[in-house]
Amino acid sequence: MSRRVTPDSTDESLAFFVYDAITGDPATITASATNLAATYQRYASGRPLAAAVAITPLSDLGSAEQVTHVDGGLIVADAATGEHRLDVPDAAFAAGAEAVRVRVTADGYRVVLGGVTLSSLEADAAAARVAAEAAGENAQLHTRVVNNGDGTKWLQVYPTSVAVEGVDPAPAGWTIRFKINAKGEQVGVEVAA
Repeated sequence: MSRRVTPDSTDESLAFFVYDAITGDPATITASATNLAATYQRYASGRPLAAAVAITPLSDLGSAEQVTHVDGGLIVADAATGEHRLDVPDAAFAAGAEAVRVRVTADGYRVVLGGVTLSSLEADAAAARVAAEAAGENAQLHTRVVNNGDGTKWLQVYPTSVAVEGVDPAPAGWTIRFKINAKGEQVGVEVAA
């Protein structure tokens, strides 16, 4: 489970899930949990750029998901599933790293949190084009980013023979479009003639 964040993004929050370490049942934690700690560590070429940085202070912001971002803020998004939100400091996502690993730990709990890839749609489009050409794709692979005006963008790839999960490879002349929300997360995919 990983998500994309554009370098130098601000006010980013990450979802994570908490489970009781003994029963495995969904659980909730607060800033007062025993030995609660949160850190972030930035990576490039698979190696840490520096030591992990503590996210402090950790503070409870309540249970409403629409609460404004506060660095170190914790929110219980869904107590039934154990889903929480952690507001991560802007420095974690500064340009110069390729990935960020965020860790949350607390005694008596198992925490599940995905990683973060730092990239922009434009950079991903260029990387896809180079990778396809290097792999010897027969057709030229073109990409473009289209703003939808509703906070989402389409990353369009055309013509192509690249497979998309759940979709047969598209024949040349077709377009594969990945819908990306404002947080850089893929929220849809289409194959069109």
